[in-house]
Amino acid sequence: MRNFFKKWSWFEITWLVLFSATAIALSLIWGDTLFSLSVFFTGVVCVVLVAKGSIWNYAWGTYNVIGYSWLSWQNGFFGEVTLNAGYFLPMQLVGWLMWKNKMHGVEVEMKRQNLQQMVLWFGGATIITFAYGFILSHIPEQNSPYLDASSTVLSVLAMILMARRYAEQWIYWIVIDAVSVIMWAMRFNSGVEGSMAMLVMWSAYLVNAIYGYIKWLQNSTVETKAKF
Repeated sequence: MRNFFKKWSWFEITWLVLFSATAIALSLIWGDTLFSLSVFFTGVVCVVLVAKGSIWNYAWGTYNVIGYSWLSWQNGFFGEVTLNAGYFLPMQLVGWLMWKNKMHGVEVEMKRQNLQQMVLWFGGATIITFAYGFILSHIPEQNSPYLDASSTVLSVLAMILMARRYAEQWIYWIVIDAVSVIMWAMRFNSGVEGSMAMLVMWSAYLVNAIYGYIKWLQNSTVETKAKF
């Protein structure tokens, strides 16, 4: 455990402990399950490791996406189920393979998109999100179709950017996390079991995404060639 935290800053350790303690306390108060807490904890460790550029994020992420898929299924977020079970899970292996030869010590080599790349990616994301939201709106028992669609589509694109080591992934994660906070807040207000841990988890993700974007901007260079 000491070696695991050896390269962590005091901010990162404090951040992890604070959100974990908050999630445990609130889950006990609101009667959440140990399973939802385990999904929360592995997810928080995973995103902190991504912000640090550590390849070990993919190991923690594997458990997290399996557990989160089950919780999303129980709460009627079928876009999230498709995303996590059908995409995030295999992407854990893909990401590991794409990062393993791009490591500088304990951190991965980071880069940024040029303006042309950013415009094309954002434009494509907007079109696909509205199209997928329209499809989800016609599925019985689907909750918040366009919020679900935006979270799903942006997550697919963000994961690709993450595997390709682009700092712009964090812009997508910030939007995704904000949307997910709204989704789980709605479920919490409805009294759904397990929703408190997920609400705190996505709030933690949002804080980490802002931190990750700052860190990656500081440690990356702009890609000169337009690779999409």
